[in-house]
Amino acid sequence: MDGVSFRVAIAADLPAMLRLLAADDVAQGRGGYTAEATPEVRAAFDEIERDPSNELWVGERDGEVIAMLQLTLIPGLSRGGMRRALVEAVRVRADLRGQGIGEALMAHVEQRAKAAGCGLIQLTSDKQRLAAHRFYERLGYQASHIGMKKKLQMTQEIRQPESGKSPAAGTSRCTRCGAPFHCGMEDPGGCWCAKLPPLPRDAYAADAGCLCEACLRKAFSAPLGQHSG
Repeated sequence: MDGVSFRVAIAADLPAMLRLLAADDVAQGRGGYTAEATPEVRAAFDEIERDPSNELWVGERDGEVIAMLQLTLIPGLSRGGMRRALVEAVRVRADLRGQGIGEALMAHVEQRAKAAGCGLIQLTSDKQRLAAHRFYERLGYQASHIGMKKKLQMTQEIRQPESGKSPAAGTSRCTRCGAPFHCGMEDPGGCWCAKLPPLPRDAYAADAGCLCEACLRKAFSAPLGQHSG
């Protein structure tokens, strides 16, 4: 793994990271993966970048991104208030696997987690990834728990631009969070991100269909910031 360095990702790395995520048979089987930086994906990257508890790390060699993962730092009340780290989306370019790059990347973020005060680092791995299971076990990870996931279905279709297409005419976006305004509101200052309690924006979009202040007020018939959630 000569010449590989690790750093926090920047926006210019997004296309390379999406290619790494998409070049995975297991992930492709779940659906929802795209190698294109859609507005929704860019908004997600911006949100991660703003969150001090979330970090996207990349491995770089000769100016090219060849590996990545996401590290989340989680405070908690259990174990005496111990902070823990969660690792997700671990990828190494297929033609470079087996060269110690993934092991070095994991070691790097483990040190980062220690520096952030974490006393434990954890991850989940798809049952189909037998080689990955052996890899993590070799690094000292133990299958001590059973991980479970459940898909959440929205109660109403969220009106968003189709993947790969520009927003429809009359659609603007918040300059802070990238949320779409489908009603044609021209002032991007009136957005959920400055006025609503910290819930996922989809929770509001499902009811309002649009994320501008006027539409949200109409949908909830209550002053913003007082929605019961």
